[in-house]
Amino acid sequence: MTKGSSAHYTLLIALKKVNLIFNDITPYYLQPSEARTAFERKKVDAWPIWEPFRAGAELQLNAHNLIDTTGLKPNNQFYLSSKDFTENKTDILQAILTTIKKADADIQDNPELLVKPVAKLTRLPEDVVAKSVSRYRYGLSYMNEEVLKEQQKVADMFFAEKLIPKPIDVKENVWFPK
Repeated sequence: MTKGSSAHYTLLIALKKVNLIFNDITPYYLQPSEARTAFERKKVDAWPIWEPFRAGAELQLNAHNLIDTTGLKPNNQFYLSSKDFTENKTDILQAILTTIKKADADIQDNPELLVKPVAKLTRLPEDVVAKSVSRYRYGLSYMNEEVLKEQQKVADMFFAEKLIPKPIDVKENVWFPK
């Protein structure tokens, strides 16, 4: 698994749900392509991973899901920028957000529009991309208290597990539209 990733957090809360701790397992910190190779060669027994790698493992390796993360945690995607950009390039930021909103609406209505360009960009087969695309929720929304609270839980757990060196106040690092 990729250290400090959303998959790492998912693993931590899944272990907690079944009354296990991180020290009960033997983790291997690998990037997705390395982890897939290790999984294919049976060097690891399980692989916490995100899309589109999950869809690829299911379709190409006949991998099976060990857990359904429904109810464990929300699955949010984030757009990141520097503080300078959000404070000083508001016109460009608004143009980008408008474009993202339109693209998300188009994809929500016609998810197949995304398959070919993503397959080309990622060099993944179209069936893998199609399965992955079908699993996402599309639509831009701004950070809210619920998402902030969940992200704070991630930061707190990563600090408790010594994955980050100091506590983080997530709210201090979020841009809110005016």
